[in-house]
Parts: sequence; C-alpha cells; structure tokens
Amino acid sequence: MRSGFTLEMIALPQAVDYLKQFTRKPLVRVVIQPDVPIPSYTPFIEAIAPYCTVVCCCVDSSRVGTLSEEAYVAVFEACKDEFSSYLGDDDWIWEVGNEVGGGSDDPSHLTKALLALEWSKGVPGKKLLTGYAVDGYEDYLTAIPEKQRMLLDYLLMSDYPLDGMFSPSQISWPALQLLFLHATLGIGECGI
Repeated sequence: MRSGFTLEMIALPQAVDYLKQFTRKPLVRVVIQPDVPIPSYTPFIEAIAPYCTVVCCCVDSSRVGTLSEEAYVAVFEACKDEFSSYLGDDDWIWEVGNEVGGGSDDPSHLTKALLALEWSKGVPGKKLLTGYAVDGYEDYLTAIPEKQRMLLDYLLMSDYPLDGMFSPSQISWPALQLLFLHATLGIGECGI
C-alpha cells in the first residue's frame, strides 16, 4: 500500500520535513492552478521531488470546462517543458484526467483526458486517471477504448460519500481491475 495526498505551495520547509518522515516515498499531487504561472511551481517541485513521487495534475476538474481540447493538452505540454528535468518513469506521474465522470459538467471531459493520455505516450512518467464514483461510473469507464486503458498505470476513484450519492463500498473494484488490467487501483480525492 502506498500513501498519497495533495500539497499546496505553502509552508515549504514544513512540507519537506513532513515528507522526510516517510519510509517509502508517498505520492504527492500538485495541482496547477490557472492563476499561478507554471514556472512558479518549479522551486516547490524541486524541493519535494527527492522525497516523493510527484503526481502532476495539470488541469483540475473545476477548470476542464474552461479549456478547449487543444488548450487542455497545451497545459500538459507547458508543464512538460517546465518540469522536464524532473520527469522519470518512477518519480513522476501525469494525472491525465481529474474526477472524470462527475467532477465537471463539461461533456468533453473524458475526451480531453483521453487526448492528454495520447499526448503522454511519448513523455516520461507514469499515467494516472482519476474517475468520479457516481451512479453510472461504469458507463464512462467502459467507454474508454481498451488500447488506452492499457496505457494507464493508475486508476483512482474520487468519492465524496457525504454528498449522499455514493460510497467506496459501492465501487466494483474487481470489475475495474478486469477493465484496467495493467493499472493499480485506488481511492483518489475523498470527502469524509
């Protein structure tokens, strides 16, 4: 089992001290905010990278609907250009889609995530998709073509049980493992 969490670019010395306590590198998700220039994240990533595996969320679900398909992929390209010295298969993970299937009202959310997944094929780093555990989640996950499901290293499912819509126990983990044979499954964002 591997732990993971999202870190904001605040209290950097404390964040590094915290990360040093882990015996196994945790996954640390860094969410690129639209109002913060991408180069502003470089010192933060430089400081935490020796102590974790960085999960780069280039586009949070709340931002997906504000971007065209081309602009969505362009954010990934800009992150790749800025963070190229940190990219590695074991130390970097691209979150190609965040809370797909429920985190955004954008009908092309899945399409954009799949475009980013295609873009990432020639880029160092592992690939992660975060789905959203809502009724019918199986429909949008089975709509992902098999060749693209095989590209994913991780499939996480975000779940907010207090919204009354779903709970982790309602996720069919065995069925997901059959769909995503090469992916490690886990819980993404979780509201409790």
